[in-house]
Amino acid sequence: MSSGDVHKMAFRMVDGHDEFLVMPFGLTEAPSTFQAAMNVLLRPFLLRFVIVFFYDILVYSPTWSTHLLHLHLIMGLLLANVFFPKLSKCVFGVQSVDYLGHVISCTGVQPNSDKIQVIQDWPIPTNLTELRSFLSLTGFYRHFVHQYAAIVGPLTELLNVGAFCWIADATAAFLALKRAMILLPTLA
Repeated sequence: MSSGDVHKMAFRMVDGHDEFLVMPFGLTEAPSTFQAAMNVLLRPFLLRFVIVFFYDILVYSPTWSTHLLHLHLIMGLLLANVFFPKLSKCVFGVQSVDYLGHVISCTGVQPNSDKIQVIQDWPIPTNLTELRSFLSLTGFYRHFVHQYAAIVGPLTELLNVGAFCWIADATAAFLALKRAMILLPTLA
């Protein structure tokens, strides 16, 4: 935040007033501004050995020695540009990591098992809102399911009907989709 704008973000407290010295994430433009800054700063390394999604910076490397070099480079770049990672939230040198609903490891990408369990425990939808929620959750992992669109066809047809009417085809599709979610492959 520009020093000339600090006073614009002042707020009153019991013992006086405080001012933000950096942009708080509650502001409407803060997330996109931060993402843009990370994209510019890390552009030379994006998709070579680093991925950034807001404040989640994922550094990946084929070997431990290369990983140490990559970490040193990224951390040095962040610090030199006055971005200070909170070390208590950092995880270094792990074989797998939960990242944006997926588990990423040296063997590939898998869905987060907690999310798959939620799908397995999901009861048969009794209304349109519940069906949309179920399809949204399973749709997040659609690239793992062979012929996802064909499996959910009877369920998506229910979205177009005027009145919600669960039929046997919908039950079969619902159960088939749950079965497919158990057998998800690891994508390389």
